[in-house]
Amino acid sequence: MTVERPEYCKKLRVLVDGPGFVSVEAPLFRSLVGETLLADWAAFAGSWERLEIDTYMAAGGKFRRRRFAHFKAEHGVITREPHGPHFQSRDYNTLNGGIDRWFEPVTDATAAHPSPKRQAARRSADERFVRG
Repeated sequence: MTVERPEYCKKLRVLVDGPGFVSVEAPLFRSLVGETLLADWAAFAGSWERLEIDTYMAAGGKFRRRRFAHFKAEHGVITREPHGPHFQSRDYNTLNGGIDRWFEPVTDATAAHPSPKRQAARRSADERFVRG
């Protein structure tokens, strides 16, 4: 199935503007993002096996794993920023918010991997098209 970009962007706008979340089945997702974007996805997804336990979980939970990084996207260029904490206010995250949470940084190999960079560049282009 191939979805033309303008049609995709219209559908995306309707889905994103709606409540809740958006779920797209794999065949449609592949059609929307393109096989080139997914060509080396398995190597990138392997980085999820190297996440660290989130030690900031309330009640000492050990079920969440993560890494964290700051990036800046400007004029089509994505730049990694210095490592820093992840912060969410208690208004946004009543259970685990209100403090600086220092997670292990995203590895250099994961940050440099071409797959997320291509996705970010494509998303940026899509957002410009959707906003008009």
